[in-house]
Amino acid sequence: MNELGYKYLYKGDTETAIDLFKLNTEAFPDAPNTWDSLAEGYMENKQYSLAEKYYKKSLDLYPENENAKVKLKKLEESVNNDL
Repeated sequence: MNELGYKYLYKGDTETAIDLFKLNTEAFPDAPNTWDSLAEGYMENKQYSLAEKYYKKSLDLYPENENAKVKLKKLEESVNNDL
């Protein structure tokens, strides 16, 4: 399901990608990668607060998730640069 979500995401259909990523988090709520993917969908859709929320959820489940750490840092830098 994640792979299909990314296919839609790369084609620019972020809404469908997010819907698929949501389904995946429902099916596999303890899998950190599902939350990371959902966060990435929201990031692409410029819904930054939701992206941040789900990157943090992914990190709660897997603290070594380097992708989530990098993306959260970028989000924080973006917010700080906008001030």
